[in-house]
Amino acid sequence: MHAPSNPNFSHRDGREVRDVVERFTEHAARRPDAIALTLDEHSWSYARLDTVSDRLAYQLQSIGVAPGSFVALFLPRSFAQVAAIDGAQGGASPVETFWKYLLPVREIGVGRPVFFVPGGDGDVLAMGVYARLADYVLDRPFFGLRSTRIDGPACVLLPSVEHLAAAFITEMKRIQPAGPYDVAGGCIGGVIAFEMARQLAASGDVVHRVVLLDTVFPNRYQQIRALVRGACARLRFHLRRLLSFKHGTPRRLGIRIYDFISGFLPFTLFDAPPELHPVWIRFANCTMRYRPKPYAGKVHLILSEQPAGSDLGAVWGRKAKGGIAVTTVPGDHEIH
Repeated sequence: MHAPSNPNFSHRDGREVRDVVERFTEHAARRPDAIALTLDEHSWSYARLDTVSDRLAYQLQSIGVAPGSFVALFLPRSFAQVAAIDGAQGGASPVETFWKYLLPVREIGVGRPVFFVPGGDGDVLAMGVYARLADYVLDRPFFGLRSTRIDGPACVLLPSVEHLAAAFITEMKRIQPAGPYDVAGGCIGGVIAFEMARQLAASGDVVHRVVLLDTVFPNRYQQIRALVRGACARLRFHLRRLLSFKHGTPRRLGIRIYDFISGFLPFTLFDAPPELHPVWIRFANCTMRYRPKPYAGKVHLILSEQPAGSDLGAVWGRKAKGGIAVTTVPGDHEIH
């Protein structure tokens, strides 16, 4: 934004900041294709730097950063650092970009973007858990893809994995119009990532890599299992409400009845807690209804070592005509 108003920042300093920003904007308008930044073997033009800076300026404005606000930057020496400085100081004209499915984790970077479909509830909270994976692809843009919406009217955004994959590809191509593409998914989100890769390959696009993180193979058994798990969670939810006071404090007898009935359910309290959001249940049911079709390329499957004895590599391998690479990592499904 503009120069901050504080006693240690003179009007002359603020005027110099504005002069630099104005000169940059004018130069970008006159020579948009000229090289503005060079780092190692990569370069950015003035037009690209101006666009990224404008986008950042709009994002800052959208979260309430006003002229005169301090904006702290914690970035290494990089293209992102320069773009952030320019966007934060320049107050550039907003460039409005509204995404229905994309969840930007790191918009600015070097190289091909990574597009990731989270599991869990399929929305922002789940993507927040997986966002730390961006640290393993340093300097590359990293985007999540939301399958559900928890805020407002909670819902799965589209009725099937095929529809979700097609919509994700459409929005993804606004970021990266042509391949090769890198797509990945965690838990049940990997089912959608697989279908995205299949649709891309079927339409002639190049898929560089598709990675599935602990992704179960959807079939009839898993579909029934998801339905029963969801039913157990909802039964516990309603049972707890029925056996509680109006303020939510359980009666002593109610606790005993709840524990007794809950203990007979086929899914434990850990696997099917009453807090399990209905959208998570619908999302799981949606992905488990999907029946994978053959994909011409190679699949990279990363599995946690617990529980042991999984045959996921074999079953996914039958659908990956380009082969499958299985990597096992320490931990279980929750902490790997």
